[in-house]
Amino acid sequence: MFAIAVGIGVVVEISITALTGETEAWDSKWYLRIGYPIICFTSLGLTYFDPPRKWKWAILPMLSQLVFLLFRNGLGNLFPLALVFNLVWFIGPFTLANIGEALSKSKIGETPNQAL
Repeated sequence: MFAIAVGIGVVVEISITALTGETEAWDSKWYLRIGYPIICFTSLGLTYFDPPRKWKWAILPMLSQLVFLLFRNGLGNLFPLALVFNLVWFIGPFTLANIGEALSKSKIGETPNQAL
């Protein structure tokens, strides 16, 4: 699951920059339309299957995207701004990780008789 979380962040960064020609994925309008939702729902899905590590599944896709971006493009002048920008973007994956945890707990608490 670790590889999935990290891989999704890197694949989103690579694919959006390759398809749009932008230097960073979040410079494209497609990041908010496709990339960011993929990252958020990855956090939800991974947390659903492994709720005790929800913080990890919320952080890893976004963090891997940032680290890949930094290795590819370097720090640059706006690195501190990029960190602040990323902290704001972590809200979505954390929110959906909490939803994934709640869905997982509701599934675990359900008994076969309640399902009927």
